[in-house]
Amino acid sequence: MKIRKPRSLVRDDTLGVVAPSRTIYGARQVLTKSLKLLKRFGFQVKLGNNLNKKCYSSAGTIQERLEDIHQMFKDQRVKAIFCALGGDSSNQLIDQLDYPLIAANPKIFVGYSDVTHLLLAIYRQTGLVTYHGPNLNILSHLTKSSVTQMMQVLTAATTTLNYWENVSIYKPGRTTGKLIGGNLFVINCLLKTDYMPDLTGAILFWEDVNENLGSIEFQLYQLKLSGVLEKISGMVIGHIHYPSSEATKPLKELVREITKSYAFPIIKVNYFGHRIKKFYTFPIGSVVSLNTYSQIFTINI
Repeated sequence: MKIRKPRSLVRDDTLGVVAPSRTIYGARQVLTKSLKLLKRFGFQVKLGNNLNKKCYSSAGTIQERLEDIHQMFKDQRVKAIFCALGGDSSNQLIDQLDYPLIAANPKIFVGYSDVTHLLLAIYRQTGLVTYHGPNLNILSHLTKSSVTQMMQVLTAATTTLNYWENVSIYKPGRTTGKLIGGNLFVINCLLKTDYMPDLTGAILFWEDVNENLGSIEFQLYQLKLSGVLEKISGMVIGHIHYPSSEATKPLKELVREITKSYAFPIIKVNYFGHRIKKFYTFPIGSVVSLNTYSQIFTINI
């Protein structure tokens, strides 16, 4: 599959906003703050026609949410698409997305959490680099360094970024591969479907929320049983939000136990994931170099 990078952002570009999953009801105030932040950076903003719709807990019907995404890709003025927030219904869209339309109109697509469904499906079906970054409902709450880093990535202000920062080494080593990942639960949901990218030689990154360590252990075993751990060349673990403090193995111990048959390096960081103020943006499909001996975790933008 040929990897395609979308055009980088420049000042005065128009950014589209869609809600592919949960309704924005209850999040309007924080969304308004994030939109003002984007405008201060010199961007124009276009809201999806159905952004304010509500269908039970989702932001409109499946067709209304699809319509907004397709219209943003069609609109030649829109240079990037930001997701308003996550939820639990993005998977309803992936078998009905117009992938030829997306491939013919490549542009930046940003989100995380449940939006991982769309990030991975678009990358798998079109080869377009997508961006695991903050949804707009958290953007205005992030650290200044997080927002600066996101803009560096989306404007290609630099060609390479080194993400080695407060890293815990779970397993030493060195490797190079394409960066692929997102929410761990979603990754497991997409395995063995037409919407999961090929993980051969990939550096898999993941985070999760509201999962206790027993559940994390279960999901990592699913990756093992599905053959994923045999394919990848490295692993980057982000922030995990635990709902309880149940007694179980420490994360490092259970990860090392499950991956003991594999030689790839594993690191743990706390700058992507849920309920944190420092959230760095990762371009899915970009080439990554990971070397624990030289303290290198670089991504080619």
